[in-house]
Amino acid sequence: FKGSVQELKIQTKENNIEHAIAHLLLKENV
Repeated sequence: FKGSVQELKIQTKENNIEHAIAHLLLKENV
């Protein structure tokens, strides 16, 4: 169970990074 929580945290971190990159790209396009 502990391992699953760790994987979930890593997934969330990756999603946050992707979201941040997408946000930066949108900013550049405007």
